[in-house]
Amino acid sequence: MTFWGPKDQIYQPRIDLHYQVTSKELPEFVNAYKNAFRKGVKDVKFLHDEATAVREKQGYQFIVSFTDADLPVTQQAIFTFVSDGDRKYVLSFNCTEAWFDRYYGQVDASMRSFRIFPLPALDAPAKQAFLLRYNSGEQHYREEKYALALADFEAAAGICPQFSDLRSTIGTIHMLQGNFADAEAAYRTAVEIDPADARSLEHIVRGD
Repeated sequence: MTFWGPKDQIYQPRIDLHYQVTSKELPEFVNAYKNAFRKGVKDVKFLHDEATAVREKQGYQFIVSFTDADLPVTQQAIFTFVSDGDRKYVLSFNCTEAWFDRYYGQVDASMRSFRIFPLPALDAPAKQAFLLRYNSGEQHYREEKYALALADFEAAAGICPQFSDLRSTIGTIHMLQGNFADAEAAYRTAVEIDPADARSLEHIVRGD
């Protein structure tokens, strides 16, 4: 899965997310990941290593510089690992060394806000329908086609009502459209689903 940021001149930042099911403990998993990384690129230098926690889950983070054949200039990357039992999640972001500091603060904060939700009890057709509407909503949102995005996200929320972040996004779209009462209702629903949804709670407290 990929999360795209706003386009900045010729570059559009992105955070990639994937997971692996493994019985390895997180430190062993990270070491294996580092070894694979060393084999895949050149001039690898680990600039920062940190055992951390991500929303009360065991986590780890490192920053690395490297070069590869596709882009023969020095690049920097940040990797954040989150352990949830046998599932090990990996978030990654990289860009050229000259641009890394521009994005690092926001990327680090985004990675540390990563939350793991219980898997919804959806059958295969429902999952397919949810992903179809959710991905369509994401595309429309990036294109600032907010009415179409709202229709897609509300349809997705009807299929998977326990997804609080989706309710937060719906609230944000209502705010962009000036529908403040609907925005507050969506944010309140998000907080009811997940009281740790600080983004929605902040909007309610501020009275946006």
